Amino acid sequence: MRAAKRAYGRELSDAFGLAAARSFQSRSLPHSAAAVTEILCDTENNGLTRPLAREDACLVTMQLRDCPEHELWLDGKPMRTGHLRAGTLCLYDLRTNPQVNSISAFHNMHFYFPRAVLEAAAEGSDVADLDFSPHNPGEGVHDATVHALARSLLPAFESPAQAAQVFLDHVTIAVAAYVVRRFGRVRAGYVSSRLASWQQRHVREMLCAHLAGDVSIEALARECRLPVTVFLAAFRGTTGMSPHRWLSLERAEHARRLLKAGLQIAHVAHRCGFASVDRLLQALRKPIEVVPPLQ
Repeated sequence: MRAAKRAYGRELSDAFGLAAARSFQSRSLPHSAAAVTEILCDTENNGLTRPLAREDACLVTMQLRDCPEHELWLDGKPMRTGHLRAGTLCLYDLRTNPQVNSISAFHNMHFYFPRAVLEAAAEGSDVADLDFSPHNPGEGVHDATVHALARSLLPAFESPAQAAQVFLDHVTIAVAAYVVRRFGRVRAGYVSSRLASWQQRHVREMLCAHLAGDVSIEALARECRLPVTVFLAAFRGTTGMSPHRWLSLERAEHARRLLKAGLQIAHVAHRCGFASVDRLLQALRKPIEVVPPLQ
């Protein structure tokens, strides 16, 4: 009996019309095998990929360098596409027959996860729904975590004989668990008194990227896959304060660090989101409070 074709290794490189690509498999999660494949194409206008076998699985693709132009079809429907910068994550549901027209050269890492692997990664967590349909892989989302994990595998692909399977398994499991928690949906009625580690990291990144406060509670809650009321309760349970209060303390602390580094006060006020130098001085005159840590 002929083995089923799966979207990794030679099968994936053939879809792009490229030379055989190296891949690593992992069976560290039960019931099914996961895999990761590095695909590199240095030529432009590589053309349309041939269809991959439809299956209940997904490809988590991390862009390792900028890909300014490409086209994408899901089930024959053209999708909106954008400039895929290095660090962009694109999640392809292999039940939707994704096909890509590669206009720009590209370099990416593809993590192949059958549904059984994702369900195993979600076991014991608050994630119940693994429907990733709201995500548009034509535009993707920036994700520093998966970017770092994908890049950590590059030495293994350069020197596969020296690659430790335990390390490959560790990274593969980490990506599967992370993707489930970032893109899966929380069980209805689930209430947590604290933010999970991954939620804390995302909230901290968002807050620190918006020191002026130009980020909404709805956006923070959406990043954590939580209703607003549940998010606020979990944030307070984690830090002992509201997101606004946390941000105010972090902004003042960040300003102190910049001033100690020798930056001019007007530049610090602007960089830290204060409306004026006077507002910054008012914040600095207040008693110093320790900023509760977010992982």
